[in-house]
Amino acid sequence: MAMAWLAVPLPCNSAEDGQATFWLCVLAFGKQAEALTKHVKGDIISVAGNMQMSHWTAKDGSRQQGYQILADSVISARTAQPGRKRSQPPEDYDQPPPDEIDF
Repeated sequence: MAMAWLAVPLPCNSAEDGQATFWLCVLAFGKQAEALTKHVKGDIISVAGNMQMSHWTAKDGSRQQGYQILADSVISARTAQPGRKRSQPPEDYDQPPPDEIDF
């Protein structure tokens, strides 16, 4: 089993730069988990699977919700980016993922 956070840029009129980052938790099993663990922050991937909403109680007692994808397929969508080493994330995704979530 492997878990990762996937940053999805979305248009947002209220954001200063016109974009907001939507975070999705990706859960993968078996060969798809192996494929997911080969990627590092900033890699571009394509994930297909079933999306579901999860609810939990945060440490402060508030009720939270989030989305997760149970991955059926994890495919690399890497593209050549001149001047960027593989281990460096693109500048677009410098926001941290949400706090740890217990599903």
